[in-house]
Amino acid sequence: MLLSLYSNQLTGQLSDIFNNMVVLTEFLSDGNYLTGTLPGSLGTLPALNYLYIDTNYFNGSIPSTWGTLTTLSAFYCYDNFLTGVLPEGLGNNTRMYYFICNNNQLTGTLPQSYGQLTELVYFELDTNYLSGTLPPTLGNLTILYLFTINNNYLTGTIPYTYNGCKGLVFLDMSYNSLTGTLSESIFPAMSSLYDLSLEYNDFTGSLPTTISTLTSLVYLNCFHNILTGILPRDYGNLKKLNFFFAGNNYLTGSIPSSYSNMIALQQLFLTVNLLTGQLPEYI
Repeated sequence: MLLSLYSNQLTGQLSDIFNNMVVLTEFLSDGNYLTGTLPGSLGTLPALNYLYIDTNYFNGSIPSTWGTLTTLSAFYCYDNFLTGVLPEGLGNNTRMYYFICNNNQLTGTLPQSYGQLTELVYFELDTNYLSGTLPPTLGNLTILYLFTINNNYLTGTIPYTYNGCKGLVFLDMSYNSLTGTLSESIFPAMSSLYDLSLEYNDFTGSLPTTISTLTSLVYLNCFHNILTGILPRDYGNLKKLNFFFAGNNYLTGSIPSSYSNMIALQQLFLTVNLLTGQLPEYI
């Protein structure tokens, strides 16, 4: 059974009357002007596969009863005013492909149980108030294509287990308070990476030389961290790189002449560092 109400101008609140809709597989109410809290009875539906409540004006928390759902393939709740924590039980939806909850006011930590979402392809939690550390279990998400956790309050290091996320193409961890060094072993495993955004954190140590193996990389942003050391010469191998931002760090040494091999480069942003030496002829 499908109940589709999306992209209208509906107002008011959702009534808590879904208990008897046991054959409901898709509930689509996105793109309206709905308000109020989310009905807990949606969490009692044994066959619910698609749940779209995004782009409304819902507030309050995601009901704890929704943590009992196990059949979801797609969960969209972005662009609301939701608060509270992410239900641990949502990690039991092992066939989920899309988990999109960005642009809310969610708090708390990322549940370890979300490492069970091994079919997940899109995972968007950016622009919330999430805190705590990144769960190592997310390294189990081997076919994850896009992971955006930017604009939160996350701390700690990037777990080494994330080298298991071999399918990543877009990774955005910017605008958090992440620390530690950028491991040489994490990023090379993400061989299809197109966009790596790590700006506005507190990463230390040097830029990983192994990033030079990411031959599909187009966008690399490490702006405004506490990075030291030299600019890796091997980054000249990044023939598809369009944008390289490493300004506002503590990088030393000269700008490598090998960067002339970055034939697709459009923007090289190295301002506010401790770089020395002569400008390369290609600049």
